[in-house]
Amino acid sequence: MGALKDILFFVILLGVLIFVHELGHFMWAKIFGVKVFKFSLGFGRRLVGFRRGETEYVVSAIPLGGYVKMLGEGPEGGDGVDATVSDDPEARRPEDAGRALTDKPMWQRAVIIVGGPAMNLLFPILIYFFVFLGRDTILPASVGTVFAGTPAAAAGLQPGDLIVEVDGTTIHGFEDVVAEVEGRPGEPLEFRIRRGDEVFARRITPATAEEVIPIIGFVNEVGRIGVSPYYRAPILGPVEPAADTAAPLDLQPFDEVFALDGRRVRRHIDLERSRVGPDGRLDVGLLRGAPVATGLGTLFVAAAVRQSIRAAPGTPGDRALGATTSDLVVSRVRPGSPGDLGGLRVGDRLLRLDDKPLVTWLDVQLVPERDTAGPHTFLVARDGRELPVTVELHPETWRDPLGQEHHRFSLGVSGYTRSQTDDPVPNPNRVSRAFFGAFDETGNVIRLTALGFAAIFQGRVGVDTIGGPVLIFDVAAQSAEAGAVSFLWAMALISINLGILNLLPIPILDGGQLLFFGIEAIRRKPLSRKFKDRAQFVGLILILALVALALHNDIARRWSDILGLFGCN
Repeated sequence: MGALKDILFFVILLGVLIFVHELGHFMWAKIFGVKVFKFSLGFGRRLVGFRRGETEYVVSAIPLGGYVKMLGEGPEGGDGVDATVSDDPEARRPEDAGRALTDKPMWQRAVIIVGGPAMNLLFPILIYFFVFLGRDTILPASVGTVFAGTPAAAAGLQPGDLIVEVDGTTIHGFEDVVAEVEGRPGEPLEFRIRRGDEVFARRITPATAEEVIPIIGFVNEVGRIGVSPYYRAPILGPVEPAADTAAPLDLQPFDEVFALDGRRVRRHIDLERSRVGPDGRLDVGLLRGAPVATGLGTLFVAAAVRQSIRAAPGTPGDRALGATTSDLVVSRVRPGSPGDLGGLRVGDRLLRLDDKPLVTWLDVQLVPERDTAGPHTFLVARDGRELPVTVELHPETWRDPLGQEHHRFSLGVSGYTRSQTDDPVPNPNRVSRAFFGAFDETGNVIRLTALGFAAIFQGRVGVDTIGGPVLIFDVAAQSAEAGAVSFLWAMALISINLGILNLLPIPILDGGQLLFFGIEAIRRKPLSRKFKDRAQFVGLILILALVALALHNDIARRWSDILGLFGCN
């Protein structure tokens, strides 16, 4: 049953995209008065269909393409069939004068040809519009984390601040902040910030950051001010008992505080901003991982622990607890890893990496594209003192789902932390946000897809990333399993890929026809039928080679599954 469902989603995805492509050709042919004999989804034997007017609409047996049959597309260069054969449905009749494709001006023929791939490139706008229209809420423009050494840190922004305006533009959500900042690196911007009941201004100049596009390796320069909407969760690191606390709590590293004096605690800054009451008593609710023996081994479950402490009235909650955040505290070291061999231990707090202060685990990420292999020195806090630990890093090779090789560094240590945002806020101007967001997203995906094609032709990305029907089948099945939005997102991505592929200047593709038109316009006379036939044959060979390569890659990606069908490992 699951396989039938996957096949259904594959047919739906491919069928919709083929229909959209052929509709582009069909629509412009009708607009310019070209006679259309047949609109077919699929190739081969006719399964179902009907005739309306002069056009037959059919669904054919092989769902890997489609076609629009127009008068003037026959092998004789436009006449198509012999007009003296009266019973031929594609015969040129006297009333069809001027209705053949070749009777039309070159610009109209070009529009008809480009209409198919253009529809594939424009269709995602509609998809993204409805996807974005379904967003009832957006992330608020609140600051959860301020990264050290960034323009936001220099301007004094703090977690909990709310950005209400950037350079005169009202800000409704965090995505608005990104939109205003990303395209303006090095340009001073006026920010209006709300902190509690206070509203103040700060002039911040976004720093220029390099954004590496995965797989294809191209680099974008974007503006960043160094804030994130994600707060640290109130998970504790190594505990340092406060000197002014009468009876220290029995706290352990990686305990999570969920309540203080009966009030819910969601963020670490809630600990910092809470105060011990006038009675000098602080009731604390904790979640602590407790080992439980099961038939599957030892599992850790969260056990609720409640404790009380006495401290001076007005003492900040984090000071009364002696609590520090678990961010950048090592909770696991993989045996034999570079971190283990270098001397990192569970409970170490990472303070600096080489000459860079660390704020979150994101700061620990080293990538071969930007950082060098070899020794890197961490400054760590351990047992109340600071000491350097040198780790030797070497790039490792891994393959992505497309089979493309990449290099990465693996430190072999991890932490136990969690981030979260403030509660979402209502999405204002849903229609306009969906409209402009759809155009922006479509433009971005077209640009990245075109860069991907360019990277393949330049040899920067291996041809083993090219996929065929099996890859599309997998994408359709997996995205459908993830939900309707994921399926629509995949459909938009594949539509753009098909649109750009069809515009490649390869004879037999739409782009090849446009190339012929361009050559004819320069020569001021049509190309010979013999030349076109030879070019079409070369184009067919290229497309068949591309299909063979795609199928080879598809099989290589699924080779282990294929072996499994025969009981092989």
